[in-house]
Amino acid sequence: MSLDSLPTEIILNIAFSFFPSLDPLNSLCQTSKRFYSILERCLYTEDVRHHNSSSVYWAAERGNLTVLRKAINLGKSHIPTREDYASVDDDGRRRRMEIVEQRIELLYGRSGPNFCWGFDRGHPICRAAHSGHDQVVKFLMDEVGCSPHIRDWQDFCLVSLGMVGGLDKETIQIFLDREVHQYVRNTNDYCPLNIAAFNGDKDLVELLLLSTRPEYLEQQIQSSFLIAMRAKQIPVALQLVDHGGVDMNCDLTWWTKDQKRYMTTPLGWAVFHGYLDLVKAFVEKGADVNFVATLGKRLAVGHRILFDAVAEKKTDIVQFLVKRTTGRVARTKALSLAVDRASLSEDPASAESEVMQILLKDGVCCNYEEDDIRPPPTDPPPQFTTDCSFGGEMEDGEFIPPIVYAVRAGNLRLVQLLLSHGADIDTGYRQLLETKSKFCCGRILDLAMDLGHQEIVDFLINSGAKLDMGLPSSIDGIHCASIDCPVFQEEMGKRWKAMMHPGPFLDAERPSDLESEPE
Repeated sequence: MSLDSLPTEIILNIAFSFFPSLDPLNSLCQTSKRFYSILERCLYTEDVRHHNSSSVYWAAERGNLTVLRKAINLGKSHIPTREDYASVDDDGRRRRMEIVEQRIELLYGRSGPNFCWGFDRGHPICRAAHSGHDQVVKFLMDEVGCSPHIRDWQDFCLVSLGMVGGLDKETIQIFLDREVHQYVRNTNDYCPLNIAAFNGDKDLVELLLLSTRPEYLEQQIQSSFLIAMRAKQIPVALQLVDHGGVDMNCDLTWWTKDQKRYMTTPLGWAVFHGYLDLVKAFVEKGADVNFVATLGKRLAVGHRILFDAVAEKKTDIVQFLVKRTTGRVARTKALSLAVDRASLSEDPASAESEVMQILLKDGVCCNYEEDDIRPPPTDPPPQFTTDCSFGGEMEDGEFIPPIVYAVRAGNLRLVQLLLSHGADIDTGYRQLLETKSKFCCGRILDLAMDLGHQEIVDFLINSGAKLDMGLPSSIDGIHCASIDCPVFQEEMGKRWKAMMHPGPFLDAERPSDLESEPE
């Protein structure tokens, strides 16, 4: 007798001998259509009883509605329909976690009869939504009765999962019409509006803006704007700005490019990427050109957007921003940065030189005043250091006059250009960190002599530079600790003299220790 001609009872007995393993039973079902028709119910029943309804997971992820129906009808798989399949309540409180007997999975709420949904596996409707299977999602809601308020183990609601998986907007609208609670952020701190902004879907963004409660929208719209900016979804970012409620004068948080970390405002981000139209749009919609970004630094002169445009050599953006940047000291600092970059190039037509020319033509002052020079608000400096610095960082070259960079580089052309625009020929400076000269504090004539730039020395002297100007005076808050620095030596000499001759007496009036006390 052939295997295919065996009576049904014997075939069932053979199948029962395979329990609880599904692999041999599945192989037997595939040998013939007769075996499959006999053992199909056993296959799904055994899957539900001993394999946690793996067929339901498989069908939900792959969108196989036929297998899902068989798992429910033949295997009697019980799919939970409760609304509390989530880790937090709508008010944000954590739900009570229960451990099902003889199960290692952790479930929230009560477990239904004859089934066990693994905590880390998610609900079938969540898996179907995340995989983008609209028909399976609608089947589970309409025919099985699953609640649209179910969230997965990371607290993603069905709206979020559907947008990630690419569900039709019609299905997303069904979720919203059934008032899916989308306001509790998941464990990654994302809400549906954040995801729509990241994907750049303007239609979904508009849909969510209209359906989100006002008390939640204020926080969501700000975070969504920042996410859209970082994802380069510019149309969505402008859409959120036009809707209202976006503060563009804020820190954008960190992002990386070419293994470097950057941080600035949304306007600074647009400058960094060279989007002139976006810069103009942001300024028109309320972005402050003079807003000071924190950057995680303590600076005496706060970081301005103009500095980013100069650093990135965005000539058209520099021309737009310099006319709107107020503050003489900040503008001079931008010019210092531009001269530092331009001094390394001998080409007058280079982008660096063009940026510098734009600043000079707009009337940016070439000098700092003595009252401008001050240390940044910071903690006391360390006791031991080998360079000139304030108590804070000096990456932006604070209070180094523009002409100092031209002299340091030995660029006579720039020295002549800056003097023609009003630079002081006897300019003094303090804390020139990167130089081979011993004069980290001094005057430009001393610097040129020490570095051996004879053409610049001759030009300065012929133009009226004074040889007997002396060193710039010491300023409280500047802590120079270079042993070769003349200003440091002078300051230490004063301290030594004060230490050796303490007290209010002058040297001539100080009594000698050998003199006898008066009678």
